Amino acid sequence: MNTESKNTRLHKINRLMQKNISKILHTEIKDPRLQFMDILEVTVTNDFSLARVYYTLFNSDSLNNEETLKQVSELEKALKKASGFIRTKIAKNLQFRKTPEIRFIYDLRYKNKEEVDSILKNLSDNNS
Repeated sequence: MNTESKNTRLHKINRLMQKNISKILHTEIKDPRLQFMDILEVTVTNDFSLARVYYTLFNSDSLNNEETLKQVSELEKALKKASGFIRTKIAKNLQFRKTPEIRFIYDLRYKNKEEVDSILKNLSDNNS
């Protein structure tokens, strides 16, 4: 298999994992701590040993840093508790030969992008 077809296959697997994990989190797990999160991206390693699941909070821009950290901490506990269940459901739904370990990572890129956009908008408004 050439590199391009491997990358295409891996990209499809990443999207399938993202779609399935998101569905499982929002329909099959009833933990209220998981209500205000969104899965941004999933990256599976080439050897299928690990899936990194990047997530963010819906309302993190309305919280101060301390509240956000507390909410992320609670969310990490809930995700860690649910990760075995999610992995089992992924194995059943997608029927991969090998189901990767799932590691959840709070993604600051989205929050940082919003902050940069806000700064740029303010600069633009001041120059007008």
